[in-house]
Amino acid sequence: MDGRLCSTAVTSTPGTRSPRLTRRSFVIGAGAAGALLATGCGSSGTTTAATSSTLDPSALNLALRFDPNSYALAGIPQRLVVSVLDNKGEPPAELPGTVDFQLTRDGKPVGDPIAATAHDDGVPVAYFPVRTTIAEPGTYALTATVGGTTASAPMKVSPASSSSLVEPGQALPSVATPTVLDARGVDPICTRLPEICPFHEVDLATSLAAGQPTVLLVSTPQFCQIGVCGPVLNLVMETRDRFPTLTFVHAEVYVGPEGPDGPTTATVDAMGLPFEPSLFFVGGDGIVTERLDIVFDRSELDAGLTALAG
Repeated sequence: MDGRLCSTAVTSTPGTRSPRLTRRSFVIGAGAAGALLATGCGSSGTTTAATSSTLDPSALNLALRFDPNSYALAGIPQRLVVSVLDNKGEPPAELPGTVDFQLTRDGKPVGDPIAATAHDDGVPVAYFPVRTTIAEPGTYALTATVGGTTASAPMKVSPASSSSLVEPGQALPSVATPTVLDARGVDPICTRLPEICPFHEVDLATSLAAGQPTVLLVSTPQFCQIGVCGPVLNLVMETRDRFPTLTFVHAEVYVGPEGPDGPTTATVDAMGLPFEPSLFFVGGDGIVTERLDIVFDRSELDAGLTALAG
């Protein structure tokens, strides 16, 4: 299995209200020379990697599995997904089970170190979910020391008001998502191959109206097969039967088979999503209790489903 990362980023298109997802994706890590590790992801599921032969192969990078310029928000709890990689874009051979991440600003520590546990059950690359609340907007960095090597990655923290993304504690918008009986103009309703996933029997609006605890996955397996979008959908599928009281809904990202060259779906627009995949846990009252972005493994998924099922 390819160990490199591949996720899908979104850029804004002038003159349109909805975000546009692009084929190209990236992860950013700061190594000894401030390296940029980039991977591309297209409809074929192939990847390419950009590296520098001048870099020390033993150096490490903190690869932020999110857009470092717009994802992090001030004043509300954050789950910042980070991978520790070498300059080949692969995890080091002896990756510790727990890493302490220090948030810094202008080179000075902000708060106490944050211990994060490695997660790799069912995903191709181990990641660390760094959970924290950052009080003020500004330019920060995450720093960690692994095996005696220290790595740091810069990121911008924006005001919460700058994001339209539905956060935990907010009501999930009611959207009539495509089903096998009513595609609602989306074709295909599911890009999973060779068969569509089983989460297109009940639409999101119907589940919310019935007061059902609901799990909504927004992802596009066809355009993110190697990295995370396909694997996380499969993880949800294998877990579904253990939670019969929950309604599972999958919504695609693109309206048509042209994928990133076409418009995004009403679900993406309503949720304010500038990236994918994203998994929303929604209580019977319609309030989001948890949101897992970019990547999650079996243990994080199981914890979220168990809490939602009560």
